[in-house]
Amino acid sequence: GHRGSVTSLQWYPVDTGLLLSAAKDKSVRLTDANELATVCSSRQDFEINCVAMPRTASGHCLIAIAARNPVIRVWDPRSNCITLNFAGHLGKEVTSLTWSSSSEWMLISGGSCGQIRLWDVRKANALLALDQYNTKSYSEGLTPLPDVEHLREKSGRTPHVEDVLYNKFNRNLQDWVNSKKLVKKIAESKRNDTATAHNSSVRLLLTSPDGLFLYSAAHRMSEMRKWDLSSGKNTLVHFELPTAGLKSLNSAALDGGNHIFVPHKTSIFDLDANTGKRYRKMNGHYDLVTGCVYNQFYGEVYTSSLDGNILLWEAEVLKS
Repeated sequence: GHRGSVTSLQWYPVDTGLLLSAAKDKSVRLTDANELATVCSSRQDFEINCVAMPRTASGHCLIAIAARNPVIRVWDPRSNCITLNFAGHLGKEVTSLTWSSSSEWMLISGGSCGQIRLWDVRKANALLALDQYNTKSYSEGLTPLPDVEHLREKSGRTPHVEDVLYNKFNRNLQDWVNSKKLVKKIAESKRNDTATAHNSSVRLLLTSPDGLFLYSAAHRMSEMRKWDLSSGKNTLVHFELPTAGLKSLNSAALDGGNHIFVPHKTSIFDLDANTGKRYRKMNGHYDLVTGCVYNQFYGEVYTSSLDGNILLWEAEVLKS
């Protein structure tokens, strides 16, 4: 077993007999839950903050590892070696990881500097760094592109004015490019690597079941945010949480509908996932809540705490 405090636990998505775990002893292990024996393991150079596997994976079984280092390492248990390294976070360490619930290839990471990056594990560079000030999607800020196909069809029907239409099309397109300063926008987009999603260390990353939205929260302040992953837009939803930031890592849960359960110190807050409105505050633990899981089959929530207790919150309690 591990010789340090365990930081992550996850059932192997395609085999419920295997358990993925990571600890501060710098090791990641796959354990056979039936035999209570280690199947394979990987040792890192730094203390591990968290690990994650995609729940929808069918083409790979890659495991992402976040440690007290700005480089994300991807471990393939089949070959028992580190197959990929992703560098780009500005802070000293990667604090949070999750995979997209709609794509087995998209990895989402959060760092100690407040950055959230989206990666395609089939590519070398990050797809996007979320910007907390991006409250309008790029497409909403542009006028429609001149109808290229319409101009081409019209040119084909009237070949005697082809030159005129061609010049008009080029002029319209050039005016549109100039008015939107696209060359400048493309040049500025390269500096998006410095964008931050939060002003402090990212403590929570959770994707919606459909993969369209991402929920994130930070360490210092109650700046929990909801992101539109199709555009990278901050939806500006205000979640009714206390002013003090989150202490535990990646311990929130979605019920698949409108409720998101977010642990905060010794309590669990039941919030509306769309509006951020607080439904209820659930008290029962006497120390920091470290884990929160929703059981979609029974409608129950399970929470763990440093007080040594695991509590079950029944569906009747959650609906009251």
